[in-house]
Amino acid sequence: TEAAIRQFQAKHKLAQTGELDVKTRKKLDLD
Repeated sequence: TEAAIRQFQAKHKLAQTGELDVKTRKKLDLD
């Protein structure tokens, strides 16, 4: 799942931490 999060972060130009941080969660809510 960490790899999937990294791919999602890369796709959305976020920092690729592999962690479900606040910015990543906000992007997930928008999609």
